[in-house]
Amino acid sequence: MNVLSFYKISRAALTIFLSALMLFSSVSKSDTKEFTKLPYLLVGAGVASLAAAASIIYIYIYKERLQKKNVASPARHPEIKNENAPDHQVQKKAEKNEPSEKVSVVLDFDRCLMKDNFCYPHRDTSIAQVKVSENDFGLKSPRKDLNAFLDDQRVRLSIASFGRKDIINKALDLVIDEKHRDKIIVKTPQDVGGRDWYHPNPANKNKMIEQIAQETGIPFERTILFDDNSRNLTDTQKIGVASQYAEPFDENSLNVAKGFINKHSGVRH
Repeated sequence: MNVLSFYKISRAALTIFLSALMLFSSVSKSDTKEFTKLPYLLVGAGVASLAAAASIIYIYIYKERLQKKNVASPARHPEIKNENAPDHQVQKKAEKNEPSEKVSVVLDFDRCLMKDNFCYPHRDTSIAQVKVSENDFGLKSPRKDLNAFLDDQRVRLSIASFGRKDIINKALDLVIDEKHRDKIIVKTPQDVGGRDWYHPNPANKNKMIEQIAQETGIPFERTILFDDNSRNLTDTQKIGVASQYAEPFDENSLNVAKGFINKHSGVRH
């Protein structure tokens, strides 16, 4: 019972008390001798007021329970597992086949998105002279597979690498369609207080992933990192982020990512 309800009940009880007091006062002025003494009037009025207050409280509680009991729970869509969302909103999203939650997929670059260590051989190369082809990627059809992956509105893709940001962006520009390009976040040591090709301190991806979570609004429990470095994977797990070994990120890795998305997005396709 909240404060407002208690106030209403107390006001009603006081009104009944005053009414009862006036009633007994009028009776005491009559020829009935049993009610001529003030103590009897007060006791009688008090008993009547307590009884009235108890009745009001009982009616209020009974009514509240009855309302809760009679509220029918709308049927949930069998594919929706997001119990926190209101039923009508979940049903509406299911009908439109919209995601209830987004999922963050973070990829390492060298020996992950790219099948070999791509940045290191070009660490001193002018960006204009860096040549990238689809054959450099871990996926056999990177343009087709990555863009189809990004067509899923549940997906937010990011790159977390110790390599050069300009090389990573050039590789992404080659295979990612323009409609998806601006949605991809790229994090390198320069974003966490270091220099590209110089590992940050501590030498893991956690600070990069923290920044990605802040920018996307997607929590750690709906984030997965694919990396070829076991230390990065272990350190990432310490902050509650899922991790998957991938050397490189190939078709099997892509299926793992899709499974993670289906499990954590709230909508199964």
